[in-house]
Amino acid sequence: MKKIVMVMGLVMSGLLTACSSTEPVEQVTAPQEVYAQVFDADQEDVFPKVIKALLQAGYTVTTSDSKAGFVAAKTSVTFGNPLGPVLTDVTVQQQTLASVFVEKASGGTRVQIRLVRQEVATGASGMQQDGGQTKITNVAIYQEIFNLIDAELQKDD
Repeated sequence: MKKIVMVMGLVMSGLLTACSSTEPVEQVTAPQEVYAQVFDADQEDVFPKVIKALLQAGYTVTTSDSKAGFVAAKTSVTFGNPLGPVLTDVTVQQQTLASVFVEKASGGTRVQIRLVRQEVATGASGMQQDGGQTKITNVAIYQEIFNLIDAELQKDD
């Protein structure tokens, strides 16, 4: 009986692991300054650099409006745990969505980034369940994009 319980415990832990996220999401709430940065350049100069930085970071730009100062982008779809479909007949697709706002600010141009991870689970029957969106608060991801924007701006100097 103990062996059956132990085997069932292993199977259940495998099932629960199959639905886990591949991208770590830091649960500590970061200060607002983490999501925005002011660059010492005009909005007209910063906006195309934001698009280049997003492309370099692996995003595909879906919408951009320089007059409104808005860029929407997304990453390619990734799949959750590769053993998930084997163990559960469930496939979890993940995608990161980015919303970037570029606006004039005192001392330059303010760039504000919002990143969310969207998950959709699909069962063997084809039924989909939207896992919703989870705000990404990992400071390193935001800082990487800001560093890419800064590097693009430095190329023009």
